[in-house]
Amino acid sequence: MHSPAPQRTAHTTRSLFEIHRWVFISLGLLAFALGAVGVFVPGMPTTVFLLIGSFFLARSCPGLRDKLLAKPMFKPYARFVVPGGQITRRDRITGLTGMWAAITLSTVVLAITVHPAWWVPSLMVMSGAVGSWFIVRVWGR
Repeated sequence: MHSPAPQRTAHTTRSLFEIHRWVFISLGLLAFALGAVGVFVPGMPTTVFLLIGSFFLARSCPGLRDKLLAKPMFKPYARFVVPGGQITRRDRITGLTGMWAAITLSTVVLAITVHPAWWVPSLMVMSGAVGSWFIVRVWGR
């Protein structure tokens, strides 16, 4: 004979929700902090970290997300993060050019120095193609 499964109480469910919420808030703040570093450090992404931080904060503390995006440091990036935000044509061209320059340089340096398996540069190029499609089709409206 086995004992019945323990019943979940409202208290257990509420405490799990609180833990989940605080983990999301922590991850969101960490991502925003990394985005802040990216504002000042060349080569470190900012928008990606703000997207990740916005994802976590929108599900745990939307008011905090809105307050952070209103800060002067993040305001230029807020249009990329908020739903329905648009990227200007100039920004799309700049982003695509920079992305493909980095992919090309990385692939060439990797091929010259490491001689990786054929699928490594292929994966880099395919990732760039997916990123390009996303920039052109999703943010290009």
